[in-house]
Amino acid sequence: ARATTKTITKAITSLLVGDLVSVWLLGMLISFYNVIILPEFRPLFTQSLGFKQRIMIRGRISLQRLAI
Repeated sequence: ARATTKTITKAITSLLVGDLVSVWLLGMLISFYNVIILPEFRPLFTQSLGFKQRIMIRGRISLQRLAI
């Protein structure tokens, strides 16, 4: 039983760390995109970002279902 709880906690911590890293990367991307990317490319970029966010939200929902 101890090994399973250890692996579960490891998985949760890795997920949290991954979340923080992805949020930081997203912030970097947004700042980069605000400074460098030309305005005419912004609609495409924001659309792709929305798509990624939808995927992330779906993933979180499935994770919550698993947790329950």
